[in-house]
Amino acid sequence: MDLVLTLWVLIGGAMILFMHGGFCMLEAGFIRTKTTGTVIMNNLTDFSICGILFWAFGMGFAFNGTSGWFGGWDFCSQVDYSAILGEQIPSIGWVLIHTIFASTVAAIVGGALLERAKFAATLIASALMSGIVYPIACAWVWNPSGWLAQMGIHDFAGGLVLHAFGGIIALIGAIFVGPRIGKYTNGKSNAMPASSLPLAALGTFMLYFGWYFFNSAILPTDSALAAEVASRIFMNNTIAASTATMAVLFLQWIMEGKPSVAMGINAPLAGLVAVTSCCDAVPIWAGAIIGAIAGIGMYLALRFVDEVLHIDDAVGAFAVHCISGTIGMLCCGFFADGLNSEAGIFFGGGAHLLGVQALGCAAVLAFGAAAMALVYAVLKFTIGVRVTAEQEHDGTDITAFGLTESSYPEFVQVDIDTTREMVTPFADYDKIKK
Repeated sequence: MDLVLTLWVLIGGAMILFMHGGFCMLEAGFIRTKTTGTVIMNNLTDFSICGILFWAFGMGFAFNGTSGWFGGWDFCSQVDYSAILGEQIPSIGWVLIHTIFASTVAAIVGGALLERAKFAATLIASALMSGIVYPIACAWVWNPSGWLAQMGIHDFAGGLVLHAFGGIIALIGAIFVGPRIGKYTNGKSNAMPASSLPLAALGTFMLYFGWYFFNSAILPTDSALAAEVASRIFMNNTIAASTATMAVLFLQWIMEGKPSVAMGINAPLAGLVAVTSCCDAVPIWAGAIIGAIAGIGMYLALRFVDEVLHIDDAVGAFAVHCISGTIGMLCCGFFADGLNSEAGIFFGGGAHLLGVQALGCAAVLAFGAAAMALVYAVLKFTIGVRVTAEQEHDGTDITAFGLTESSYPEFVQVDIDTTREMVTPFADYDKIKK
């Protein structure tokens, strides 16, 4: 056992948990105040239910097996996973880091469905995803015996199996739940008021900070290589997030006449998601290109989903996570220089890595979409996945948790500009219907 490596993994796990605070702040800032309590409960319960079920069942389904497609039964993670994933880290350390990794998927999905999803339905969906669906995808990519792992897929920190996978499920969930009341009228997408842009920005910076540990929690066991990879990861994170931000800023400036604060808050996350799969494998100049491509892809995808498809993704989870994660996976096939993976096309490695990356994206995303579409369909026709129009108007904080207006700070309730009839966080239902 390696004490230093084990401590790094454990600290990394704690920092990834801190990122859930970032998800909470980001989501709370982007939606109306009457749903902020729901955001808090969603993030707390998603992490908790994922932690219990992945530990109880998911770890075994992901890693306890050599079939290539599905793991095996291991109630409460009793198997010695250090024999499967690496002797340098104790088995319980592997269970911890993968449990916390798995909780990220639930956090991504929950944000897309805010303001109108039933709390009970989101809990059930998170449970099935954490305990069964995600572990199968994990087994394909991260289990050394997985069929994609055997082909040589490179997804270092989960750009595909965590982010893109969570993003596609967020899109499926948003389709089944439907748009918020007033989001679309006469074929036009209407901006929904955010409760606090400073809060959303704080969430992005918390996620940004935690991402350094998210992408480097598991390093190569060779100390010299680990030092090189860790340094590369930190720099790629920084550069990719920066180029994504500037790419979105200038593209929106050109296309819309002015940049958007809300879009700017999401922009660095697109770059961070994109380099998650390849942060160890590409040189820094390539990380800059990948970040810029991801920023542009995120912006275009977000507008397409909202303005053309009319799918209401409350926080842009599909564009930020699925599109950016897929871009990063494919770019790895071009830019990987061979340091910690097979070389890509631009470094003389041929098209093999790109082909495996593309196949992996297609297979994992198709599986996630199909499996969770089945889950949401069953929920929709049994307990339902959406609150009533009256409950949505009152706010899910009140209807699901009994919170009242007195639970919110008074300064949040005041109209921004009453002369222009701007809507407060507690939207006027009758006005919106018109």
